[in-house]
Amino acid sequence: MTFVMLRLFYCLLLGASSNAFVVPSSSTTRRQQQQRFWPLAATVDVKAASTQLLWETLDEKQSRPVLNLSNREMSPEQSSSIKDSSQKNSDDWNQGQIWSETEKGLQALGFGDDFPTLLLQACPQLYRLETAMILETAAWCIDTGFDIDYIMREPRILSYKCVDVEYGLDFIGKMLMLKDTNASLGIIVPPLLLSGIDGGLQERAVQKALGDASDATYSANTRIAGDAVAALNQLKQQRNNKI
Repeated sequence: MTFVMLRLFYCLLLGASSNAFVVPSSSTTRRQQQQRFWPLAATVDVKAASTQLLWETLDEKQSRPVLNLSNREMSPEQSSSIKDSSQKNSDDWNQGQIWSETEKGLQALGFGDDFPTLLLQACPQLYRLETAMILETAAWCIDTGFDIDYIMREPRILSYKCVDVEYGLDFIGKMLMLKDTNASLGIIVPPLLLSGIDGGLQERAVQKALGDASDATYSANTRIAGDAVAALNQLKQQRNNKI
């Protein structure tokens, strides 16, 4: 009997010690890490949050050379490389590292308790965008006369830079021929403001593209003219040498 009890005690002791060294699965570890930053991080659609916004797409296009067509059209390998890089970069925010700070800032501005889910459902990209950018836009909207209820009706407004929202408001004012845009905020419903922001972005993108193309064309023409002059001088030199 004593031997059986000792053997049973040994087995229990061995089992307890082995369980103490069980390594948690990667999914469990990731879930625990997510909860350190934001309790609902595991519910966020990272793929949707990674989707580029209009202003991000325009910024990327404008960063490429105007007349270097080979760079403006990416190969499948380059596109795949960018996707891989984007996936790696998501590690900087996919656990709620950025959003947890954004949430605190929006609460300080007066947003209610239920706003995180509503905002992220309407615009998942808010989960990864810089906190300072979102808070600046939110503060500007509130100071201008668009209250929090207005923003909650179209949360995508917070996904734009403050300067783009301000330009978009002016853009709408010009399109509607309003004498005083600020005095007419009541007729500018959230979807209309969003359209104005996108319209303003595209307007400035076209202006910049035309300006860059003009500069590039002038530089190219100057270079061609210089090459032509150099060629003529060389021909003249050759003729003088023959004489």
